[in-house]
Amino acid sequence: MRQNHRKQERGIVLVAVCLCLLMMMAGLGLGVDLSRLLAAQQALASSAEAVALGAVLELDGTAAGLERARNRAASTWRRQEPASGASIILEFAASPAGPWSSDPLSAEALRAARVHASSTMPLSLLRSVVRETSLPVNVVARAGQAPVERVEHGLLPFAVDAGGRLLEGFTVQTPLAIGEQLPRRESMRQPMRETLEKIVRSDSDATSSTYAEYSANGRGNGRRLVQLAIVDSSAQRVTGFGAFLLLPSGGVEQAGGYLEGSRFRANAPAGSWRAEVVKP
Repeated sequence: MRQNHRKQERGIVLVAVCLCLLMMMAGLGLGVDLSRLLAAQQALASSAEAVALGAVLELDGTAAGLERARNRAASTWRRQEPASGASIILEFAASPAGPWSSDPLSAEALRAARVHASSTMPLSLLRSVVRETSLPVNVVARAGQAPVERVEHGLLPFAVDAGGRLLEGFTVQTPLAIGEQLPRRESMRQPMRETLEKIVRSDSDATSSTYAEYSANGRGNGRRLVQLAIVDSSAQRVTGFGAFLLLPSGGVEQAGGYLEGSRFRANAPAGSWRAEVVKP
């Protein structure tokens, strides 16, 4: 009887040890795979944000800009070296609040992009205690064109009036905010013209005579699309900022809002804008 009782005790201890080992393996596997899941989510989120930002930098209110946004999103996604089987869904909207559409009827009002990215992460230690071999990884990233009231960089040292005509005799320096007064200086007509002509020649599209043509061609490197301060010449104060296309003829055409870091204008009639990730 006593011998049988000892055998039963050893059996119970063996079962308990096995259960403890199983729980320890499950806990260790959960910790390891959870850490890997968080890392995979962070990497996927970073890639999705890069895709959304790249798309937003191409949106200028034209059908050509919408097509460029799709192409840039695809190329940016490829450069991120996503995991095997990873995919994205790209959507657009007039603002980061939506509503969103993957196939908008018009590009005219689009200023934001949203990316749904999905992937899977193979399990490692947890595979010994669960049936699943992988876990889904899903993230959403949004980016939009946000207004900037104080320009820290990117302004040429020239200004225009409300009618879009180049002004002489003003010194434009950054940082600069709307409402600030600009000092006058002696006329710099010849150096100004030479500088603008040099910028035009440095663009990979130095011949398009309008912004519509420049945007549709899509071959320019953005050097001709410059940010200028708009000045009330009588009060000598900055009333705003804008994107201006330097023309081969020597003049300028107001194209709309200036979008930092882009080859094209912001989808806005004027102002300085920045492409930025929008957090939930």
